[in-house]
Amino acid sequence: MIPSIDNIEGAVKHSHARSRAGLYNTVWPLEHADTWRTQTAPIGGLPPNFDRMQLAIDTVQMDQPIVGATREKGQVFVMGGMPYLMNMYTKLYMTHSTYGRSDTLHQLLDDRKHVPCIAKLDAVTMQYQMRELTVGRDRAVNYPGGMLMHANGFVYAVAQTVLYKIDPDSMDILISIELPLVDGEQPGMATSTIYNGLQVLGNGRIVTKCFTAQNMGKGWALQIDPNNLDILVSKFIEVQSARLMIDETEPGAAFAYMPTMSQSRRFRITDDDFVLDEDWTATYKEEEATSTTWANGTLFMKSHVVFPDNSAPGEYITEPLHFFTHPVTDPPKVLAPHVAVSDQPGINFWKVGGDPYSNADHGTMITFTPTNELIAAYRLYKDGTLEKLWEKSYFISASPAIVTSTDLLYINDYKDGHDHFVVLQLSTGEELAYMELEAMETTMGIIFPGMNNDVYICSTETGGPVNSGIFNRIYLK
Repeated sequence: MIPSIDNIEGAVKHSHARSRAGLYNTVWPLEHADTWRTQTAPIGGLPPNFDRMQLAIDTVQMDQPIVGATREKGQVFVMGGMPYLMNMYTKLYMTHSTYGRSDTLHQLLDDRKHVPCIAKLDAVTMQYQMRELTVGRDRAVNYPGGMLMHANGFVYAVAQTVLYKIDPDSMDILISIELPLVDGEQPGMATSTIYNGLQVLGNGRIVTKCFTAQNMGKGWALQIDPNNLDILVSKFIEVQSARLMIDETEPGAAFAYMPTMSQSRRFRITDDDFVLDEDWTATYKEEEATSTTWANGTLFMKSHVVFPDNSAPGEYITEPLHFFTHPVTDPPKVLAPHVAVSDQPGINFWKVGGDPYSNADHGTMITFTPTNELIAAYRLYKDGTLEKLWEKSYFISASPAIVTSTDLLYINDYKDGHDHFVVLQLSTGEELAYMELEAMETTMGIIFPGMNNDVYICSTETGGPVNSGIFNRIYLK
């Protein structure tokens, strides 16, 4: 029996509670669904056995909408206006390239036209209220930030190295705090600091980290009081991105998984520290190797941590996108690469996604490369065995979404000058729906299920002017 959308709490408690401690009781409380970064929700989205002929689309123009979340049944929150490097990725994808130069001075000046913002939308009518996030306007590059719906009822967002606490009813900014920058000898090091992901512990503390766009390989890991935004713990560590994943095995026993440029690592989170678990550390890449770029976007699959490489463009990339499976117990010291979905060089800004919930003995994970226009699903068993379930050709760039109760996978497909919304059966790869969108570029945004028999997709349209992006709602008539 599929859980009712009105019984979110029951559905979450069924199998997702461990990965949603500290988050608001909703279908999609942060940009990758939960603290395990699975991109998987227990319920929501389109109903099972939906009639594809009854699907409809409503849209609203926004400035490069990129991440979103649900809260109450009638509420959706979306962040946008953060273009730094996103047009570079869009161009790489659309030219099937693995290397492109970082934003030019002209592009950086053009970025000034965009202002980080968070919008609260009526989940059905798409009417919205916008709040600009301008405290960090001249503090750091305008790279995509992150947000979460906290169990305490408030909305938290980070943009341009500033953390905001927002009232979800009035959309007033209650408190904001400037997060520590990464200082260095290189010119512009501090202003290239990026915080783009927020996480939360069961005790309510917010966890985030940063790195620099100059790839210094160091950054701050922080624990923050959700009430007054005081920084409770700060530690300068080796990092390779601003993303992190958390698993809290039981209250007070949490690990933050944060790879470096060459190693897969985890830190035990204590009340006053992040403690490196040196026994668990494993090497996935030779430090000086240039045929691939570093790992990114860890996914927790209960028995293993999974992450891909080639998350950044590289001038000398000659190898395909790989993914790595790092056992939680009895880990090796060196991880073996698995070709993700193509033997050709490829990159992916996003990451692997997966369902670690539906079966106690294995999980289903998906991986894709926009530059190769391929996606594949694998079954990952407890003993580390991998079994490919299916492979399909789609030009995917959005961060996909999975709903376990309906066995549905939502992706995009850029073809013939337009982006498209696609629904697949997760277990088989069967195509269930295919709809043309207004968007004329492949997107850098995410897809996420709603709570009113609907799904949302953020179309960034990075090559267009301010407010040329599109936020789409796909629903049943």
